[in-house]
Amino acid sequence: MATLPPIAAVKVAHELLMAAERYIEKLPKKKTGTEQAGNDVRLALSPVQFADIVASNKKDSGQLPLLPGVYGKSSELTLPALKAAVKRHLEEKAKNCPQMTEAEWNFETEQTKALEKAGRLIQLGSGKEPTFQEWQNQPQEAIADALQNNRIILQDLCDLRFLRFKRFWEKQRHAGSQHEANAKKPRKVKPLTKVARQQ
Repeated sequence: MATLPPIAAVKVAHELLMAAERYIEKLPKKKTGTEQAGNDVRLALSPVQFADIVASNKKDSGQLPLLPGVYGKSSELTLPALKAAVKRHLEEKAKNCPQMTEAEWNFETEQTKALEKAGRLIQLGSGKEPTFQEWQNQPQEAIADALQNNRIILQDLCDLRFLRFKRFWEKQRHAGSQHEANAKKPRKVKPLTKVARQQ
């Protein structure tokens, strides 16, 4: 490649710089503050279809599995196994959900409204507060929606994936500590038989 004279090299460098600046200007602007928070919430609440999760687990999918199969069994996840895992996860989530009386719910709602009015709280989503009854029914509605429409919200999928990894890690750690404990135990030595002693 021929070496450019200094003036031509400066001209090429300037053209490259201008092209880079034009490219950067066309990139989408990074959102910050409440706008970004709203986008994050919308993403977390977006549904993921069971068919996409199952397809991602196939060996020839060319992508990482959205929900890896249970270790020690077949790595490919079937639709019935996925439905059962989602149902168990959402039922466990509903069981561990904090319980409130209607009076506590009403008090929390009033506190939220007061903070919004004072401008100290920004409401994300539709802005319509659910009633106490609607709030109580949300866990069961989430389970029904998942099983009827074959989908799970992204946040629940991420939680399920993390818990599955955590259980696997704890099982591996427990197996490792059991192995160490067994290795430290003194081995029982069988007494020599009469024939062995004579040799």
